[in-house]
Amino acid sequence: MAKNLFFLILLFFCLLSEPCSFSKSGFLFFMNNKSVNILNKFIGDDNKSTNEITLLVTNNSNYDIKDFLIKVPIQNISKKYPDFRAEYCIVMEANQEIPSQVIDDDDDNKADYIVFAVTINKKEVIEYQFFQTSLINKERNYPKRTQAELSCKFGGRFEKRKDDSEKYEYVGGEFKNVNFLKVPPEHTDHSWYIRYEGPGWESDKVGYRFYLDWRNAIDIFGKCTNEMILHKVGLNDFESYHKMNNWGMDIFKVGNSLGIGSIAMWDNNKTVKISSADSTICYIKDNGVLYSSIETKFYGWKVENSKYDVVSKLSINAGSRITTHVVSVNNNNILLCTGFIRDTNADTIVIKTDKKWSCIASWGKQSLNDDNLGIAVFYMNKECLKITSDELNYIVVLKPNNGSTEYKFLAAWEKEPNGIKNKSEFIEFLQKELELLNNPCEIYIK
Repeated sequence: MAKNLFFLILLFFCLLSEPCSFSKSGFLFFMNNKSVNILNKFIGDDNKSTNEITLLVTNNSNYDIKDFLIKVPIQNISKKYPDFRAEYCIVMEANQEIPSQVIDDDDDNKADYIVFAVTINKKEVIEYQFFQTSLINKERNYPKRTQAELSCKFGGRFEKRKDDSEKYEYVGGEFKNVNFLKVPPEHTDHSWYIRYEGPGWESDKVGYRFYLDWRNAIDIFGKCTNEMILHKVGLNDFESYHKMNNWGMDIFKVGNSLGIGSIAMWDNNKTVKISSADSTICYIKDNGVLYSSIETKFYGWKVENSKYDVVSKLSINAGSRITTHVVSVNNNNILLCTGFIRDTNADTIVIKTDKKWSCIASWGKQSLNDDNLGIAVFYMNKECLKITSDELNYIVVLKPNNGSTEYKFLAAWEKEPNGIKNKSEFIEFLQKELELLNNPCEIYIK
């Protein structure tokens, strides 16, 4: 009791002599190393240590960057600061707290990355501080700029359809969000069981979903707002989002195509999507303010006489249209592929570089709202075997590295806030994205 009282008195005098600041989350104080060392002696060994860590971020590209997500591996910080605890960390720029997020990438209940968004001019170097202390509240009130969700019905039942005795539909019940779903064998297209028929993910730029059934293709939600909207979509019926709403609409016709960025196998010169599997499990891994992700595991994907296990991870960053898709399969000898729908109303764009990343894209009046939409797939040159096409798709054939591959895709709708309006603007945008991929920001921990 006496020790605690003494500590409070000491803290009071430290605060009188040191600069203080306020934030949305409460009272934050910043002390020099001398004050920190004095306090640590009286706090005791059972309390978290306090560290101020400086990071230098360098923009190596030839473009000014606005709202670009920086992903810092915590293991790199721990090499210099072994006592670093990400859950007690805030990020500062010019003495102002900026939004950040901690990511557990491998589900071991330990933080793997800290992410934060930067605005930085070309070739510029900016200094950031990681301020860590047990005195900071772990809950932060940052604006939500990404979202991932999965919603299915509870309280009803599957019944055989009257018009098709081989298929079921879900009758009754109410939608509730879940973080995990093992897809029931009765579920198929238009069974009214999963809200908007699969998981969804979005940034403040664009939204996506994929059909968690035999179609297994990715679709696009065009947004007329920077607000998060997915939790409002498809609550009452499955047709409302195919019409223009105040938030936007489903702007893409997928049909039997690859949609945009869907995964498939390249088998006998044709695409084979994950239409049949023994079981499918979908997880919402991250639903954060700056970064969200979805992981889906397909067990027993049937392709001719063979079966494969596949893990798909889709992720999106705040301020970005890009989805990153990391796919792994338990076979090193197969070819995978991805791509997007081949629309006669759109012009094809190919940007080939001699660096790590290139892209194929299209632009034109290919949205369901009969207005301009640009779509693109970014692929790593070392994994791309060829670019080809069939009646429905433009196709990127990929050779996985040790059973794993990574590619990216995006959609840009002209009705977005400050949206891209024409083909030349879209090409310029793609060139900038490639420049950032091929010349990533450098991080130096002081």
